[in-house]
Amino acid sequence: MKKQKVTVKIYGEEYPMITDGSPAYLEKLAAYVDNIMQDISSRSPSLPDRRVAVLAALEISDEYSKLKKDYEDMVKLFEEK
Repeated sequence: MKKQKVTVKIYGEEYPMITDGSPAYLEKLAAYVDNIMQDISSRSPSLPDRRVAVLAALEISDEYSKLKKDYEDMVKLFEEK
């Protein structure tokens, strides 16, 4: 796939990016990050943007870690059979 320019908006900021994947996929990822940041900000409106970003990163990392563990556990179950 050829590289394409995509501009995504996260937490009110625009980020021009280049992707060799699907622009729609990158936009979906950006919307997901934006949604988490907006949610954190709405619960704690006085937090500075940097803290909102760090908390969003931690929340996404937590989700990823749990999914990765679930996947690894599932793979082990299939390997044992």
